[in-house]
Amino acid sequence: MTLTSPVRTPAPEPDAEALFKEARRRRQRRRLGWVVVLLLVVAAATLVVVGRRTSSPPPPASQLAPAGRHAGTSRAAPASALPADIVGWTSTFKLVVISAHSGRVLRTLASDVSIFAPGVPIVSVAPDGTVFFESATPSPENPNVAQGDQILSAPINGGPIRDLGAGSDPQVSPDGKFLAFISPVPAGTSGEAPYLVPPVGIEIATLSAGTIGAVHTLGPGPGHVNEGASDLSWSSDSRQLSMDLLNPETNTTTAWTIDASASPSSLASATEIPLHPAGLTWNGYWGQSKSGANVGLGVLASRSDGQEVVTVNPSTGRVTGRLFRVPAAVCTAAAATPGGCFSDFANSVIGDSAGANVLVAGAIPLVEGSPTTSGTAYLYRWSVGARAPTRVADQILVASWGPAS
Repeated sequence: MTLTSPVRTPAPEPDAEALFKEARRRRQRRRLGWVVVLLLVVAAATLVVVGRRTSSPPPPASQLAPAGRHAGTSRAAPASALPADIVGWTSTFKLVVISAHSGRVLRTLASDVSIFAPGVPIVSVAPDGTVFFESATPSPENPNVAQGDQILSAPINGGPIRDLGAGSDPQVSPDGKFLAFISPVPAGTSGEAPYLVPPVGIEIATLSAGTIGAVHTLGPGPGHVNEGASDLSWSSDSRQLSMDLLNPETNTTTAWTIDASASPSSLASATEIPLHPAGLTWNGYWGQSKSGANVGLGVLASRSDGQEVVTVNPSTGRVTGRLFRVPAAVCTAAAATPGGCFSDFANSVIGDSAGANVLVAGAIPLVEGSPTTSGTAYLYRWSVGARAPTRVADQILVASWGPAS
């Protein structure tokens, strides 16, 4: 079974200045618009020309700073802790399972997967191997017009695709009991991002045998009405839920967290994660410290040091450990950085719930408004104790860890 992308005809190629303006306007939303569609077309064309030729090798280890002390675990992760599979979304609109060790594509779960924006879909994998993702469904009257994003699921070992209903940004809790997602935008509503205007909110649904059960809605609090929600993330104990909220008036994004286990009725009880220093982004929860406190992942970007993946204390918003430097070819920044790195991708830094491994995916940077890698994307993985990340696959723009081995 395949899913149909709502729009398949590329728009005219914009000049560099147009790309620059588009990147600045969308960079905080972490969801791609037409710019990425154009880049994906370039990437697909590049694949046709070069076939399966391996891209240039990643920077040598000597060019990457050694990993710092990891605040999320007390010792290096053994090789057996590395999940066997990674689920990724490719530049050819396919949802695939690849080997975490070799990067080889093992199977294709779905084809023609894209979201309404259009842009990149969110992918999340449950402990039982159920893969949750989103894609736009075409209108019965006009296959080139999408009705909105639908949440779908498929077994990681391959099998039928199930339509679970309307919504976006699905994220399954580490214990597999809950699925958080953003409410579908009401028919006739314009705009690209799912703005929190009632009845749109963040939904938390119970899961049973891979199907959605009772749904609890977190409506916007008084200070969150009209803000755009994205990048949901569960803590490893499946109690805290974090999110990014975009203020469209100031074009700024802030990170928030809420105790989902307390069954809140709205985001009014959410707490902001006060990120500092400047250049630090929140990329979701990742494991726990030796004291049992939740640990988050972030990217610290600066002109002099490039980008570095770090651990973040969600209570203080401060950096607690430095993990590894991001290879120079990769752009993960969710906001403008002094180095000019812009990335509109959904969260490109994903950790496993055990706090042992990290994925970095989706690298098509715009530097001074122009693509710098000719539409090439890379997927890297890093494990605790490693000095530098390892490149495992190309043309993977979104990725999620499979079940723990």
